[in-house]
Amino acid sequence: MYIRFLLVILVLLCGIGCTETYTQQTVQGEFAGHGGQQLKLMGYRGFETYVIDSARADEKGNFVLRFGEADYGMGSLLAADGKLFMVILAPDEGLKLRGESISMPQTIQILSGKQNQLFEQYASEHIRREQVRSAWDYLDRIYQQDSLFMVNSTPRKAITNEIARIKKEDEQFLKGLEADTYVRWFLPLRKLVSSISTVAQYRTVEIPETLEAFRTMDYTDERLFKSGLLGDAIEAHFWLIENSGRSLDSVYVEMN
Repeated sequence: MYIRFLLVILVLLCGIGCTETYTQQTVQGEFAGHGGQQLKLMGYRGFETYVIDSARADEKGNFVLRFGEADYGMGSLLAADGKLFMVILAPDEGLKLRGESISMPQTIQILSGKQNQLFEQYASEHIRREQVRSAWDYLDRIYQQDSLFMVNSTPRKAITNEIARIKKEDEQFLKGLEADTYVRWFLPLRKLVSSISTVAQYRTVEIPETLEAFRTMDYTDERLFKSGLLGDAIEAHFWLIENSGRSLDSVYVEMN
């Protein structure tokens, strides 16, 4: 009877262990520049980071790092030199990377991991759109404020249309992402947080809607807790209030 009881316990423990192993996901990579070096997979928990897993790459730079359900959200690969490479940790992502090193992100290819591929695609395209849009915004101000150019309505209309097209293209990419994915939730938040300097300086007409986006954000959302952006979101909100062109009394009211 006692032996049978022990066998039942062992079977249960094995079942628990097998379940944990099954639910674990992996980040696999090959970074030639990190051969023989220690790599860490970092996760985010509110304002803090923590080590999810660590492994030493072989001489060719191959490594495998593991994460579980409690780690779902944003993560980062941390090299021995302190350089980081952001990744999305999600179920069934099967993330595989190949490149020279984390310090040379332009060499890194995402071989598999759909959410990470979309994250990388948007990051690259959004930067280019923002650079071009900033140039159009500059021209738009000239054609609206400088009497030498205000008389010609044709280029003004073309500039306005192109700005609208770039903005719409960016929004359509985000709307086209699958609704329940982490990348669909994360990218608009990242875009919001990173936009405050441009909004405050060059797109002041967008200040009210940007502040409203911060006001209506759910700061208790578990996804935000795991995003690595909780502190940035709070800081960005207050910074935008301070730099929104309001009077000092109004700034204090808004902060409260």
